[in-house]
Amino acid sequence: MPHIIKFISALLTILTLSACEYLDGGSILVSLPVNERFDDRNNRTNFSAPVVDASKPYNFAVISDTHYYKTNPEYFRKISEKVSENKISFIILLGDITQAGTAAQFRMVKDDLNNLNIPYYPVIGNHDIYNNGYDNYKRVFGRTVYSFDIGGTRFIFTDTANGLLGGGQKDWLTKRLKAHMRIKLVFTHYSPIDDDLQSFTATPEPEESASVIALNDKYDTDCYISGHLHNYRERTVRGTRYLIVNDTASLDNSIVIFTIDGSKVSYKDGTFLIR
Repeated sequence: MPHIIKFISALLTILTLSACEYLDGGSILVSLPVNERFDDRNNRTNFSAPVVDASKPYNFAVISDTHYYKTNPEYFRKISEKVSENKISFIILLGDITQAGTAAQFRMVKDDLNNLNIPYYPVIGNHDIYNNGYDNYKRVFGRTVYSFDIGGTRFIFTDTANGLLGGGQKDWLTKRLKAHMRIKLVFTHYSPIDDDLQSFTATPEPEESASVIALNDKYDTDCYISGHLHNYRERTVRGTRYLIVNDTASLDNSIVIFTIDGSKVSYKDGTFLIR
């Protein structure tokens, strides 16, 4: 066994030296299962709703897959411009915030986020749990599962970093979707509606995808927003809009701006009325 560990370590070192600096060298080592992160939520810092006047239209931005492995001031300069131009009230990150879950990467992205001077709300992704990254995530951000309400809109943030909700989190999500809210929005990392092979560390199971779609249908989820696939897709299934946000390295659809105006949600060129 020690020989195998040494071989893997040497191989990773060689790959790191010979390949690009964006290598997922830590992807072999994954953090604890989603059920344990969910059970740990009450021991971690929670998130409060941003201060927003819901009687007027307000905007928020959604980005995904920043994959921090070094500071990225140019990208966050662009976000800062969008925040100013569109009067963004807060920003949501849909996971894979870091490239390999290291403490240094989490600190770098937090510094850039703080410079935006608006509230931000993270979702944990599969890259964020590499190398036991959850320990770093929870120190920087807090819990991975939470929700809050702004006026008649419920914002729900789930942990699908392993590709699965887990039993406890599914029950938690169900309770929050049952509520009689005017608008219900779910933000997470993995999408249940894509058929691509998504990740060798956490490929969603068909049964899980079917159960999430059924849950959204039963409780009238309005929009289910995710990232992970590094492209932009949107699709309506049984009345729920599924939106996949592009990664931040892409030029198109990498910053999606939502507007909430009473009972109407709009983003980019697509607008849909809430039931």
